[in-house]
Amino acid sequence: MKKILFFVTRLDVGGIENYLLRFLTYKDYNFDATVLSKSGQKGMLDRDFIKQNVHIKLLKLGYFSLLDYWKLYKYIRYMKFDSVCDFTGDFAGIVLWVAKLAKINKRLVFYRSSDYRFKKTILRRIYAKIMNLLVNKSATKILSNSKAALDEFHPSYKEKSELFKVIDNGIPDYDNISTQQYKIIRKNIGVPVDAFLIGHVGRYNFSKNHKQILSVAEKLIKKYSNVYFFLCGRGVKDNLISFVKQKNLDGRIILDNSRNDVWQLLQSFNAFYYPSIVEGQPNALLEAMSVGLPFVSSNIITIKECVPEGFHKYLILASDSDKAVEFFSTFIEQTVKDDFHKVQTYIKNRYDASTNFNKFLKEL
Repeated sequence: MKKILFFVTRLDVGGIENYLLRFLTYKDYNFDATVLSKSGQKGMLDRDFIKQNVHIKLLKLGYFSLLDYWKLYKYIRYMKFDSVCDFTGDFAGIVLWVAKLAKINKRLVFYRSSDYRFKKTILRRIYAKIMNLLVNKSATKILSNSKAALDEFHPSYKEKSELFKVIDNGIPDYDNISTQQYKIIRKNIGVPVDAFLIGHVGRYNFSKNHKQILSVAEKLIKKYSNVYFFLCGRGVKDNLISFVKQKNLDGRIILDNSRNDVWQLLQSFNAFYYPSIVEGQPNALLEAMSVGLPFVSSNIITIKECVPEGFHKYLILASDSDKAVEFFSTFIEQTVKDDFHKVQTYIKNRYDASTNFNKFLKEL
C-alpha cells in the first residue's frame, strides 16, 4: 500500500484542513495517509482525521530552523513515503526540497490562495521569493484551485503546462435539513425562526474583511427590525465581541468561533455575505451557493472565476457598503431565492466532489 504524507499549517478548522479532511473522508482511497501539522500543534480536527484512519504527525517547522528540517528529513526517510503534498503554497519550498533530498518520487504543492496573507515587508518578500524558487526546483507537480493563483505565483506556468494543473474544490451533496432541525438550529444560536438571517463563515483575518461585514450589519439592523447576522470562524468571537458589545448589537450580531456543523448552519441562513479581499477558491461561498443562498460577495478575480456570469452583478467592491445594503434590502423585501437555484445547479455540477477529488487522487 502506498504511503502519502500531507502537510498543513495546523489541525484547526480552516479552508485547507477542511478540504483535506473532506477528501480523505469522501474518497475510498487505497493508500496509507499521514497528515503533518507544521505548527507542531493539535487542533479541533485531529480526532476527525483519526476517525478516517489517518495518522497524525506533529512536527514544528520553523522558517529558519535547520534542525527542524533535519528532523523532517530523517522522518521522511524512515517512513519511506511514496508521495508528499504540501498545502501551504510557496512555503512548501523547503519541505519539497527536503523530500527531494530524501528521494521521494512524487512531490506536490497545492496553492489554496491567490496572494500572500501577510504584511509584505522586504524581508518577507525575499524569503517568499526564495521559497517560490525552491518550489519550482523541487516540485514534480504544482496544483492550484484557481487560475489566479498560478498567474500570481507562477506567471509563466503556461510555458510548462505539464507541471501545473488547476483542480476545483469538491463540494459534497449533503442532505437538506428538516423544518424541525431548522428550528433547533435557530433556537440554539439565539435567532428567531422568522427572522432574516445573514451569515458569514470564515476565520478572523484581515483578508476576510470582518470590519466591512460589521459595517453593513450595523446599517441593515438599524433599517430592519427582523434582520440578524451570524458570523463564525476561528478567532471570530474572540476578536469581534468587544466591538459588538460596544455597539449594543450583541443580540443581533451573533458570533461564534469554529463550528463543525457548517453545512447545517448554512441552511438556516436567508442570505450570505462574503466581502473577502484575498481568496484562493472561496469554499465557504461555494457551499453557500450550493444550498441556493442569495449572496453578495466581493468582485475579486478568484471569486469571479467561481460565480456564473449571470450573477456577477452581486459581486461588488469589497468596501462598497451602500451597494451591499441595497442588495440585501432587495433580498429582504422580495422573494429572490428561486433565482439562486440556478447557481445551486451550476455549483453542484462544476464542483462535484467525486469528479474533483478523483482528479486530485490521480495526481497523488
